[in-house]
Amino acid sequence: MRVVALQVNPGRHLAMESRTAVQATDRGIEGDVHAGRRGKRQVLLVDATDLEAVGLRPGDLREQVTVDLPGLMALPAGTSLAVGDAEV
Repeated sequence: MRVVALQVNPGRHLAMESRTAVQATDRGIEGDVHAGRRGKRQVLLVDATDLEAVGLRPGDLREQVTVDLPGLMALPAGTSLAVGDAEV
């Protein structure tokens, strides 16, 4: 798996901010509005090929991590992936 793009959502209704690096914590990505929210999605990964297939670019779905991992959506629920030093 290769990371294609990183984005941070700084707040509701604000534009996604593209980043070259992010700091992951056990509660999400620092600086992202979703970090620390209990029972909610904290980090969203999307495969770049899936985005391209529907004419979207990295960040258009407000995902924080865009990866090159064909078949990402077919992985079983609960699958753990290593993204850099973080496990998601």
